[in-house]
Amino acid sequence: MRFSDIQLISQRFHTSKGGSDEELLQSYSCYEGEEKHCGHCKACFRKWVALENNGIITGVEYWQKVPWEASWLDEVLLQIFNGGYRGLEDKDIANALEKTPKYLLLDQYREQANHILRMKEFST
Repeated sequence: MRFSDIQLISQRFHTSKGGSDEELLQSYSCYEGEEKHCGHCKACFRKWVALENNGIITGVEYWQKVPWEASWLDEVLLQIFNGGYRGLEDKDIANALEKTPKYLLLDQYREQANHILRMKEFST
C-alpha cells in the first residue's frame, strides 16, 4: 500500500506512535540545506501540505518563503486539475492551499485545466 505524506504523519508517527507536533516541526527535509526551511523546494512544500492537513500550523516564520508561493506551483496546479500530479497527494495539496491566500486562484486553475482538456479533444 502506498501512503501519502499526510497519511504517514497522521497514521504512522503522530497518532499511533505518540509523537509530538514539536518533533515533527523539528524534522528537516529541505533540499537547500540551510538552517531554516526554504519553503519553496518540493520537499518543503510536501512537508507543509502534510503538516497543514494534520492541523499542525507552522506559521510563516517557520519558512524562509511561504510554500504556497513557490515558483513551480502554478504548473503543478494545472497538472493536478488536468488529470493528476502525485496521485494520492493531489487532493491533499488542494486542501492545504484552500487555507491560504492562493485559494482565490484555485478556481482559475480548474477552469484553465478544463480549457486545456477541451483543446486536446478538438485537436485529435
